[in-house]
Amino acid sequence: SSSGGGGGGGGNVQRSRITMSEFGGAAEAAAALASEPVAGTVIAPPAPIRTSNDINASVAASEEAWRQARPTPPPIERVRVWTSTLRRTCLTAAPLRVDTVVLPALDEIDAGICDGMTYAEIEARMPDVAAARSADKLNYRYPMGESYVDLIQRLEPVIFELERSKEPVLVVAHQAVLRVLLSYFTDSKPEQTPFMSIPLHTVIQITPQTYGCQRTDIALLTGDEHVPSLLDDDSDASTASNSIDVGE
Repeated sequence: SSSGGGGGGGGNVQRSRITMSEFGGAAEAAAALASEPVAGTVIAPPAPIRTSNDINASVAASEEAWRQARPTPPPIERVRVWTSTLRRTCLTAAPLRVDTVVLPALDEIDAGICDGMTYAEIEARMPDVAAARSADKLNYRYPMGESYVDLIQRLEPVIFELERSKEPVLVVAHQAVLRVLLSYFTDSKPEQTPFMSIPLHTVIQITPQTYGCQRTDIALLTGDEHVPSLLDDDSDASTASNSIDVGE
């Protein structure tokens, strides 16, 4: 399995459209996509995988905070929304007011024993780990965690479902996960996957064409806008659990 297999989807890839968002503003992008005509038979998404009760309760409780943070959009139709099980992605998708498919396969890359540590802490406490990963980000597996190769294998079923989709799909996930999906559908080399650009507060639209796919980045926030703190209260943005996938 490799993330560079985007060309192997054949005709199925040409019928799919994938839109990915790291944080916030997903409603605006989904509303724009929903206005486009969609042809063909709709393939039902995988059955939603329930998260824990506390996540479901927190998502429901956060809806009012989201309404205060930005205007509530009208209900979105004909757009499938997939998120990871992490709270920040569930909160990002909550204002869309559509049924959301929650998939553990979309969870961030597992940092293992380094989860919750900053890059500086990893380098100071475990210099051998920092050096080994820097030398081979694609294949290096964190102790008791995952490598990018592991993540590619984990995302294979998700990629198959995306290829089958005949309607827009909004994937609200994390940088390493979006790198793998983007690498696959843009037919990039596996070695390039850990270094693909995934800017924050941006929707990356992947549009199938005759040969391959076209990437379009849609910035959702300007420099003076503030992201509600609810998005980050389950993981500090400076920790390895949220930033080990940065391709620096």
